[in-house]
Amino acid sequence: MLRGRELKLASIEALRKRVERLKREVEASKGRIREWRGRRVVPSDGWDEWRQGAFDVFPSSFVPIFGEPPEGWMRDWIDLLVELKDPSLGRWRCFDCVLRRASELRLDVERRRRLRDEDKEFYEGLSPGERQEFERQDRLKVTEYRLYNDLGEAHDRVCPLDEDKMDFFRCPFGEEAEKLVQDGRLIESLWDTSIGTITITGDRRLLSLRGIK
Repeated sequence: MLRGRELKLASIEALRKRVERLKREVEASKGRIREWRGRRVVPSDGWDEWRQGAFDVFPSSFVPIFGEPPEGWMRDWIDLLVELKDPSLGRWRCFDCVLRRASELRLDVERRRRLRDEDKEFYEGLSPGERQEFERQDRLKVTEYRLYNDLGEAHDRVCPLDEDKMDFFRCPFGEEAEKLVQDGRLIESLWDTSIGTITITGDRRLLSLRGIK
């Protein structure tokens, strides 16, 4: 009985969010901006990039694009969404924020340490090879966290917005918002491609990616 009530409440909440999103999109397409750089602005609900003529218009809210838009279309569309301060684009940009990623990694590092302390019997039962792999993963996770927190200058700061309220255009860090996103993308790229030694000049610490086996 309780389970059914929970499902009903979840459905109501999902419907409420959908209605709010549609209201924002109608406002964008019929109110604030009806045309942008020679193309009509239409509600994104129901817009299908695979439909003929899809790229003759702009959807009024951010949606993933999997195909190959005409040259310049994507740039103009993102400019439109920035002008509209579209919440969907704002949320998407927040996922690149260096603070968000550093916070996630810090929690992951703490979780791994807590599991090691609370379940010693499990770790003691591992073979030498398995234990070495667990320790290697722990070191990698700590190194990645330190990159975001130190080199990325997150400095243990936490975004006060819940995940369902994330919006780049309402960033509580104000003018620093763009830098936080760019720093996050830079660190992600650095982590994915790093070979050799990374120097953190801010506090003269040295992180070596060599020797992590």
